[in-house]
Amino acid sequence: MAAMSSAAPAEPNLPALSAVPVAAPDWRAPLLTIWLAWMLVCLGIGVADFVLLKRLTIADLFFFQQDVPVMIATTVFLVLLRFAPLHLAPAWSAPAALAARSGWIAAGFAAAVAGAGWFAVCHAYPYAMDEFLVGFDGAGFRHGAMTAPIPEAWRPYAFALQPQYVIRSAAGDAWSSLYLPLNALFRAGLDMVGAAWAAGAMWTAVGIGATYGVARRLWPERQDAAALAALLLATSSQVLVTAMTPYAQSAHLALNMVWLWLFLRPDRLSQVAAVVVGFAIYGLHQVLFFPLFAAPFVLGLWLQRRWGLASFHTLAYAVMGLFWLSYWTFVLPGGGVEGAAHAESHLGAGFIAQRAAGMLAKLDPGAIGLMARNLFRFAAWQNPLLPVLAVIGMTAAIRARGPLLCLAAGIGLTLAVFAVLLPFQGHGWGYRYLHGLLGGAALLAAFAWMRLTDPMQPSDRRAAHTVLAASAVFSLAVLLPIRAWQVEAMIRPYATAANAIRHTDAEVVLVDPTGLFYAEDLVRNDPLLRNSPKVMDLGVLTEGQIRTLCGSGRTAVFGMAEGLAAGMSVSPGGPPPKLAAARKLVADLGCGKAPAQSAAAAGLRPRLSPSAS
Repeated sequence: MAAMSSAAPAEPNLPALSAVPVAAPDWRAPLLTIWLAWMLVCLGIGVADFVLLKRLTIADLFFFQQDVPVMIATTVFLVLLRFAPLHLAPAWSAPAALAARSGWIAAGFAAAVAGAGWFAVCHAYPYAMDEFLVGFDGAGFRHGAMTAPIPEAWRPYAFALQPQYVIRSAAGDAWSSLYLPLNALFRAGLDMVGAAWAAGAMWTAVGIGATYGVARRLWPERQDAAALAALLLATSSQVLVTAMTPYAQSAHLALNMVWLWLFLRPDRLSQVAAVVVGFAIYGLHQVLFFPLFAAPFVLGLWLQRRWGLASFHTLAYAVMGLFWLSYWTFVLPGGGVEGAAHAESHLGAGFIAQRAAGMLAKLDPGAIGLMARNLFRFAAWQNPLLPVLAVIGMTAAIRARGPLLCLAAGIGLTLAVFAVLLPFQGHGWGYRYLHGLLGGAALLAAFAWMRLTDPMQPSDRRAAHTVLAASAVFSLAVLLPIRAWQVEAMIRPYATAANAIRHTDAEVVLVDPTGLFYAEDLVRNDPLLRNSPKVMDLGVLTEGQIRTLCGSGRTAVFGMAEGLAAGMSVSPGGPPPKLAAARKLVADLGCGKAPAQSAAAAGLRPRLSPSAS
């Protein structure tokens, strides 16, 4: 603490907006130009990658079936907005009282939509394995331990019971997800009062409110800028739909903005509080996200020669990083991990070193196409003004420096790192690896909006507010319903299939994923294995285990017929050799009866979709 006394954070050093060059006469032109350039470049690269590399992934499904139609509709809207005779439209400007309460209103609206969406859109079903494992860990935490004990009778089958993203102790007697615990711990706490569904809504409300607070600190005389930042977040389909789910990204958005609000304050207590919040962000679910956001701000302290404060933050975050990278050696019984080499490929320093070495040895041309689709998806899930204004704001931040430049640098750094380490995001509503930075993007967008509109005459500025209102209405009345429909249509078959499995009169259900899109994600069990029936992945069982299970007479099989009846998508390609041998053995043994036919009763038709490879 003594080191901190030498330098406290100064007030944000931002240029006077009146000194900014006058905007072009038709301020809408650059908005449409940036949008068209973004769309066409990403679309061209994405299509070329798909055609040349001839590989089908969930990224292609999202790209062609979800995002391209939305981008076309959004482009039409922006073209109409660009050439609309605004002088004939009624000028609109938010009343001062409404603008003063805009942060609260936006936060409350987003929370209400998110809470309702968990039930109405997501069917109260954690669709992706990342989402399920939040509840998996949470159930173990409610048992009173950071890892869940595996009942002895089921230990030989542990890998088949939960083959994805799970680590086990060296003795094989305890397990946990590969993800760090704090997001699951928070949700587990709410679950104790029956409110786990509210976690994403609460985090998103905090994130919008904190973004509003940061904007008020950056521009204390410009309440309209803070209102705009909150509005852009509250009308983002990515923000609202992700808040409906157990994903940790909503917590990242909230705590990043809380950290920034504290970091920008000059008092020592706020600096200590910022470090405490940083510790929580580190431990939400993956170590990498917070350093990418915070690094430009800490580097700025060093460049400003504020040695005491820079040392304090640097040392604190370095120690925290080492702690969270070593977390599993602390909590797993015996300090060991079964299959540690596999675990390290998903965790911290081992993962980063492995991916970086692989990329240096051989650049993956597919990474460019994947990142193009990621950026295309990111833009397609926002209020249309957010990405284009954020680009203008990032460019302007180079001259503005200070916190704005740090926000822009964090976005660029995150994109660069994930382009190398993890260009494939898999599931996700929008581009979730940028989700924690959406607050920063909204602040950059607000800065750009002030640059564009401040030189205007009052009548033109009121017309610009009409454009804001039109974009918000389009986002909520057109884009959000489309996205909710798309998400519900993807989740419903899996929720139906999981319900059929859950009501099967058997001790074990073997999931045969052959020919079904992401059917392995149906292999889900309570961490304490209190559920019945137990669900296992047929493809990872040994021959002896299959014979034992089939010999019990209490084993069912969930395969392609049951999946298609539930409405799951068809995946082209045959099973790998081990799964093919397991399928043949099950057939030879006459093993398995069909699970409960509630899925078949739905009468839903299958549809063609890409493989999960």
